[in-house]
Amino acid sequence: MIENFSSFYKKYQGEFKISLLALVFSSIVSIITTALFTNLNTNTVLLISFSSIFIILLFSILINLKRFLTRLMLNTKYQLIEASDLFYASKYQERSGHFSGEKKFLADKFVQDVLPNLFKKIMNDYQNLKSINLIFDSGTTITPIFNRLILHGLPKCIKNNITTTIFTNNLAGIRELYKVDPNLCSLSERDFNLIGGQPLSNYRATTGPLTEDFLKVIWERQSNNKKEMINVSVITANWFLGGADLRNLQICAKGEGHFRFKKQLIDNSQYIVVISPLGKILRIENVDELYALLPDPKPKDEKNKYKSYPIDGDNKRDGDNIKKSNQIILLTTFRPKQSKSPFANHSLTLKKICTTGFEKNNYKLSEKRYEFEPDGDQWDVVVTELPHTYIRDKFVEAYGYSTELFKHN
Repeated sequence: MIENFSSFYKKYQGEFKISLLALVFSSIVSIITTALFTNLNTNTVLLISFSSIFIILLFSILINLKRFLTRLMLNTKYQLIEASDLFYASKYQERSGHFSGEKKFLADKFVQDVLPNLFKKIMNDYQNLKSINLIFDSGTTITPIFNRLILHGLPKCIKNNITTTIFTNNLAGIRELYKVDPNLCSLSERDFNLIGGQPLSNYRATTGPLTEDFLKVIWERQSNNKKEMINVSVITANWFLGGADLRNLQICAKGEGHFRFKKQLIDNSQYIVVISPLGKILRIENVDELYALLPDPKPKDEKNKYKSYPIDGDNKRDGDNIKKSNQIILLTTFRPKQSKSPFANHSLTLKKICTTGFEKNNYKLSEKRYEFEPDGDQWDVVVTELPHTYIRDKFVEAYGYSTELFKHN
């Protein structure tokens, strides 16, 4: 019974808190009213109390209605939000709301700029190339790429004799394909190959032994055709650990099979595009330092623990004479000089690191530097950039400097 109540409370804790607030507020109003107006009868006091409860609850309903309508208005000409996304608040949906504008911005830049430039480089590096395996990771940062890719298509620079096969374990990404008018598309659903396995709801992905067996087939085919076939992977992570100097990025992820999938992509891809909102790149060294920032202790269950791995992998790319750091591209955003963002300093530091002594890095930046500034007033920008309050509270530990922007007036 206690477990059932705990589960019920967890699901509706917002409603519980609002109701409790209404009761406390009405009790205070009743006490103050009785103390100030001693000549009031009991019925009048009760009327005032119930009216205050009604006002609080009505105000709460209006706030929730505004949030509902805001999400509903996110629909665009070519995209629709399904009813299940509006009414069922999953962990995935919660993460979708983090850095949402920045993720869409990065998706646009990836499809229209980064991927065409990368394919040109690949064709220059591999003169005898016949086939490209383009593999997309799961995650809310990668998902917006799918509707843009099906609309715009693959880069026009690909030669006719080079085939590109798209693979993914991203269930949410495949779902995005059906939110676009087919008459406007440059690709079709048949141009995408879904990697099988066990569903993982928190990441809307397939993972597990069958998923890894599928990947092994791709790796073996490429290994047998080294100069004629290459693997290009597009990855993201829960967090990226860059160390104090931001020169050696590590992916940091958790979830059953989720981390292992990313690790396999890193170890077996000739080119990797790492996509991350700026705020996900932390200036910490390891997972223990990450747990020091988090409100919850490190779980005992291994599959729920964060694990980290360098984005250049532990294995060398066999047969490639190209420097590994030139094969790993970081696609992120930067802040303009006059910015309301708490990441203005973080942005400037990363830009300097990637232009001075960049050969020490285990990655390089995309050819263009993309500036992004969230909308809203000062506090709106702070909340957009730092959706996790625990990171906001330990900003210095996470990003290596202090800021005065957290004073909310």
